[in-house]
Amino acid sequence: MARGKCGLRNRSKTKAVETTEVGFHQSKVNCKRSRTFLISYEDKEQMKEAIDRFLAELEARVFVEIHCVNLESCFESRVESLVGEALRENGMFYVTNHGFPCDVLEDLRRLVAVLFSLPLEEKRKCCNAPGVKRMKYTDTPDGETLEVSCGSAALQRMDWRTEPALLTKVMAEYLSKHQGLCHKLFQTIRRSMNPSGFRSNGSCFEPYMQLTIRSYHPAPDSIWPTTLDSRTHSSYLTMTFLDPSGGLQIFTQDRWSNVKPCPGAILITGGDQLQALTEGDYKSCLHRVVAGKSARRTFIDVSFIVTTELESE
Repeated sequence: MARGKCGLRNRSKTKAVETTEVGFHQSKVNCKRSRTFLISYEDKEQMKEAIDRFLAELEARVFVEIHCVNLESCFESRVESLVGEALRENGMFYVTNHGFPCDVLEDLRRLVAVLFSLPLEEKRKCCNAPGVKRMKYTDTPDGETLEVSCGSAALQRMDWRTEPALLTKVMAEYLSKHQGLCHKLFQTIRRSMNPSGFRSNGSCFEPYMQLTIRSYHPAPDSIWPTTLDSRTHSSYLTMTFLDPSGGLQIFTQDRWSNVKPCPGAILITGGDQLQALTEGDYKSCLHRVVAGKSARRTFIDVSFIVTTELESE
């Protein structure tokens, strides 16, 4: 077998299904899944760029195991144990049998797509119109964000006079459907804590809720994979419906790993407030988004912050 300049052997029997060519003097480097990259050894900058992209593509195929909790399980102690384990391990978990109606989610996705398809000035105008309060639209090179920091009752009364006409009504229904789930999760997490953890003073739990819809532009093939928006949530918990194509990564065990979408499930993510109240026992999850190749990726979050007084036992 012939050797390249870097001393790596070429395996001629391996079938190449994708080739990236950089420079003029190349040597084949084979990897798993029979992918072949041609890397220049004359231009160090181009070689580094090719290797970084190669490693990023490998990283895009690494998935982290996320706990999936059935909220209708008759074994409450097992549910609490799984929730505590998940929040200590990587700060997130999926919930199934949550009772959230899929038609409300689909209606919201459809209406938000209509809103984001409007001209930029029209979007800014309708989100800042008289009678539209505590709603913020933001446009960046990476994508668009719509933040709503008012309750479902305020949304119902909002004077929304532009297309899509039903948007505020659907957002109000979306938030109201999360209210019961929000209370249930709070009680489950409270019972999952260690005896030395924090607890609520009683049944006066009153969350402050915020709806955030983020839509990210696709990235060109020449710069894919492109990672965006690395952050933690400042809230107690955040409930997220992921984009069906995925695109979420979390930082766990000193590396970035992908979160595989779970159809029909809601992703629950611990935030900074939860980490502070448990003195670091439960993690605030550091996460980021990978832009899609050919289509937008849209994530719908409902975050809540505990506004009741908490005390340690």
